Amino acid sequence: MIIRHTSIVLLLALAACGGAADGAAGGAAGGHDGRAATDAGSDPGASGLRTGRWRAAVTNGFKGDSLFFTVAPDGKRVTDVEFRGYWRCREGGTKLMDTGHPPGEFPITGDSVSGEQRAPYLLWTLRGRFAGRDSATGTFRTEYHTECDTYKLTWVGEPA
Repeated sequence: MIIRHTSIVLLLALAACGGAADGAAGGAAGGHDGRAATDAGSDPGASGLRTGRWRAAVTNGFKGDSLFFTVAPDGKRVTDVEFRGYWRCREGGTKLMDTGHPPGEFPITGDSVSGEQRAPYLLWTLRGRFAGRDSATGTFRTEYHTECDTYKLTWVGEPA
C-alpha cells in the first residue's frame, strides 16, 4: 500500500512539472528546476553569442601568432585569454612571449568586448566585435613596462 501511494505521489509531482521526465520545458519557467530549458552544447548564452572556446588568427603579427579565449556560459564575459606568439623588446630583437595570459575577465556588452587587465608592469588590452554566432574581429595588445610590446595586433576569430 505504501509503495502504491508513493508511486502515485511521484506521478502527480511529474504531472505538476509538465509531465516530462527528460528535461523538456514544462510550465511557465521552462525546465523542472525553474531554469529555461536549453540545448546543451550549443547554448548561445544570455547575449546570443556562441559560448565556449574561440581561436583567432593574428593578421598583422609574426607568423604563427594566435589568440585563444573563452566566451563564458552567460555570454557576458571573455575569460581564459591566451596569446601565443612574439613581441618586440627594447633590447632589440623579438622574444617568444611567456606572459600572454591576462589574469582577469573582459566584459561583453551587446556584441562587443572591450577592456584592460593589469598586473605589475604588465598591461593587456582586448577589444573586439562579434559578428553573429561564428565570427569575431578585434585587436589585442600586451605591454611589459617599457621593455617589450606586441603593439596592436589585429585578429579574426571563430569558435574552436
